[in-house]
Parts: sequence; structure tokens; C-alpha cells
Amino acid sequence: MKKLTIPEKINNLDIDINKTLDAIFDTCTQEGIAELSPLKSDWLLELNNYKVEMESSKTLNPSNHKSYVKFKKILTWLYDNPLEKRNTLYINDIRNIYIEEGITCPYCGTGSSTTLDHYYCKSSLPQFSILQENLIPCCGECNKTKGTLKPKKKWKRIINPFFDNFEDKIPSPPIVIHFKNKNNCVLFTITPNPLLSRKDRMHINFHLSKLKIKKKHKEKILTKFNIESGLLKIQQQLLDEGHITQFGYDSFIRGRLDLVTSIGYDWSNIIFYSLYQFKDNHWSFN
Repeated sequence: MKKLTIPEKINNLDIDINKTLDAIFDTCTQEGIAELSPLKSDWLLELNNYKVEMESSKTLNPSNHKSYVKFKKILTWLYDNPLEKRNTLYINDIRNIYIEEGITCPYCGTGSSTTLDHYYCKSSLPQFSILQENLIPCCGECNKTKGTLKPKKKWKRIINPFFDNFEDKIPSPPIVIHFKNKNNCVLFTITPNPLLSRKDRMHINFHLSKLKIKKKHKEKILTKFNIESGLLKIQQQLLDEGHITQFGYDSFIRGRLDLVTSIGYDWSNIIFYSLYQFKDNHWSFN
């Protein structure tokens, strides 16, 4: 659920799905192409409507789409074998650009984006196997963990870094962390921000659980907790001892909270927000 950083090189790629389909049917003689050929116009319509439907609904309605499962073999082959004369080399280009730029995986926020995940998997909706908007750059672990998981409801699905956007919904992080001290051991729970709607909270919980975000980020979260709680302790002590005014203390808090509006796994800002805004965390700096 980290907002995807899209390199400028991606925007500069010359991807024209109309030309790609023309090139495929003009040059490819692979088994299955002849059977797929009569559906060229329908397939093109499916591809062109994908982005429109995802932008409006965040999911695809199965009733709006024909079944291309019987063409899965050839459609998967086209993805697995990009070729210049078929105008599909952009598949390799997308993968390589994210690797070269060192872009962090948008699903988990830890690994590097070295693979391409089909948000709608090739087994159920193979017609989207070569569509750029359906190719999510991510780390190998998340790709394997997500596997062929099908988006079943608007919330029961992995967060899509292309089409899901929480930034416009609340002026604070979409996830927060609650800490507690048990036998001198700091434990924590990651939860959706309660300011979000119930469906958004269910959506985020599903993503956090399926991709094991807590486990992947445990060490980093505990390190950042020690730093941020330490900073708050210092500010509180300075205020208590009269070294800074209440205005100075409040200015420090406001300055830090102004940094927490961006989405993603920026644990420093998420943890600062969580420590200050939730009373059950105040033990950490009082």
C-alpha cells in the first residue's frame, strides 16, 4: 500500500495497445493465434475499458467481461515471450526500468520491485496479461504471496498502487500503530486509521494480513519507535523543566504532524503521529 513511484522512463515508453494487437495478429503464427483472431475487436475493447473501469470502481465487474480462459495458453505465451516485431518489448522495458531505478515494492514497502505481478491473474482474466495497467512492479516475495489471489470484493483484495488512493480521504496516514510495554518488551499492532470508512479499514486490514506487513517491518518499526518516542520524551522534558515554552512545544508537534500526510510506509512519520494522537501510546514519552 505504498504509493508507487513511477520513473520518468516509464512515462516515456511508447506503448500503444492498438498497435500491439495489430502487430501480434500480423506477425505471430504461434498456435492459438488463429483461434483468437476473430475476437481481436472484442479483446481490444476489453483492454481499452480496463483503465476506465478501474478508475471508477477500483475493481472489475466479471459480468462486464467475456471469458478468455480457453485462450489462456496463447495469452500467457505472449506475455512470457515479448518480441519487438510483436510490439511487446515494453513488458521487459517496464520490468527493467523498475529494477534499474531501485523502486521499492508498493505492496510491502521493503523489497525491490524486480518482478511484475498481474493484478488480475493470467489464469482467470488472461486477456489482461500484456496490459501495462495490470502489471504491478513488486518484489518476488509479494508476487509469490499474492499468487493467483482474486479480488473478490471492493475491500477483499490487495491494495492496487495504480488505482487505490487514500491521500484524498484523510489528512493523516492510512495506517497507525498501537504500542504497549509488556515485561519490558515493546509489542505493537498495526491497524487502519479509524478516520477511514469501515470498508477502507477492512480493505487495509486485508492487505496488511495477506502480505504479512507486520512481520516484514517489525525490526524497522521497533527501531523507529525508539527514536520517535525518544524525541517526544526530550521535548516533554524540556517543556516540564521550562527550557521551552508551550508555544515552542506545540510548534514542534505541528511541524512533525505536517509531515505525515503522505501515504506509504514512512514509519518515522506514521509512528510519530500514532504516539502523539493516541492516548494509549502516551506511556512511551510521559
